[in-house]
Amino acid sequence: MFVVMIIGWFIELVSIFLCSKLWDDLIIFDYVSDITIASVW
Repeated sequence: MFVVMIIGWFIELVSIFLCSKLWDDLIIFDYVSDITIASVW
């Protein structure tokens, strides 16, 4: 039972990490696209 709890906690941690990583990539992409649009204009 304790092992299942640890595995569940680990999966939750990994999913949070992946989501934040994807979110950071999206923010960086948005920032770059804003710079590109600004330089074009």
